[in-house]
Amino acid sequence: MEKNREEIFYHFGDFPAYVAREHLSDYPNMSGIGHWHEDVEFVVMTEGEMTYWVDGISYRLEKDQGMFINARQIHYGYSADGKGGEFVCVRFHPSLIGVTEEVKRKYVLPVTGKENRGCLFLQPDIPEQKEMMEFLCRARILCERRAEELELELASIFLKIWRLLCRQMKISGADEREQDHRLPGLYQMMEFIQNNYGEKITLADIAREGKMCKSSCCKVFQEYLHKSPVAYLMEYRIRKSMEMLDSQLAITEVALNCGFSGASYYAETFRRIAGITPGEYRRRCRNLKKEMDFTGGGSRTR
Repeated sequence: MEKNREEIFYHFGDFPAYVAREHLSDYPNMSGIGHWHEDVEFVVMTEGEMTYWVDGISYRLEKDQGMFINARQIHYGYSADGKGGEFVCVRFHPSLIGVTEEVKRKYVLPVTGKENRGCLFLQPDIPEQKEMMEFLCRARILCERRAEELELELASIFLKIWRLLCRQMKISGADEREQDHRLPGLYQMMEFIQNNYGEKITLADIAREGKMCKSSCCKVFQEYLHKSPVAYLMEYRIRKSMEMLDSQLAITEVALNCGFSGASYYAETFRRIAGITPGEYRRRCRNLKKEMDFTGGGSRTR
């Protein structure tokens, strides 16, 4: 399971934190892709609404509402109404809180432990939850302003958020759902796809990694990721190819590196998932870079 986590890109070198204002319209089909990581994550809706799935359960987030997603939870968000939305996303590794073994034992493990809740819905009419969301939005503002001593400012904010989170997790109690015995297999199958997306992969190959029959494999993917294993594979390939398009590689090379048999099939799949062609996406990336260079570089949050 350790290898299977999403690769996290931080903004501050070895300071394990990510803070950004994001737009659903920037995602293919206004949807993220199911993933998990060792970081804890917070989301606050600032405009519009979003449906957020955490370990097979959906939550509707409207403006000024938010979500805490615990470490090691499969999750993603998308625009159910197709209108998009804006949200603040904050991720950081629990090691920023658990700076000593004693602090980790007293304050981190009681939140991130397996017996605890996978997520917490944050509402503005609950004072401590509202305060948490205000701190999260303040973190975003500090990043966009490139505040001095930014890492220290963020560490201070994260500690304040964690103190409030500990109280709210105690109030909400433990997660009473039984652990789904299929989840380890799903993690293994996701890991297999993420490590081998550039190779030829069949449904049988994926199911074998999870020690399941093909029918059970399809069922667990549908329940937790809301798409078939093959659809997840194709979407993962396209998203990895987007990273490669922001390079000097030829489009045909990108296609072959991501497991497609040729540029034509790749372009067809890319358009179906992303809504534009690979060439159009590449031009968009280059134009954005030029704009950021012209304005002095984008903020550290993008």
